[in-house]
Amino acid sequence: MARVKSHKIETNSKDYIRSQIDAYNDGVLIYRDITERDYGIDGLIEMFENDRPTGKIAFIQIKGTQKIIQPLIRTPNMISCAISSSNAYYAYQKNIPIILIYVSILTKNFYFLELNEIGNELKRIKVEKKNVHIPTSSKDNIEEICKIINKYYK
Repeated sequence: MARVKSHKIETNSKDYIRSQIDAYNDGVLIYRDITERDYGIDGLIEMFENDRPTGKIAFIQIKGTQKIIQPLIRTPNMISCAISSSNAYYAYQKNIPIILIYVSILTKNFYFLELNEIGNELKRIKVEKKNVHIPTSSKDNIEEICKIINKYYK
């Protein structure tokens, strides 16, 4: 069986995100793969403080593309990313932050969105694929990912 293009994009996307997270602020964050079947969650981010685990985690859903991620024409401060209805299911819970990361392996950048914030909106949409709008201000902003995680564990 041949390795398909989508599998290569997925591997490259995960590798890129791992490198960005693991390099952030001298090890404050680490990326951990989830190796069981992919039901929409690809990994998790764990936070550390003074080289000790804090117990603060977030689930990560990674979507990759080989294209340049372009802002929307009508809403230039947003980009669009499609996720499946089954992947959106995780966004309905409020126990652990779920962060969608949309990665361009061509340009080596990413955008992200906290899916929990739009969980109810996603639930109302009755289609197989759901387009979510991600603010362009989230581009490569790991500090904001840390803020999302921290707000869950206050």
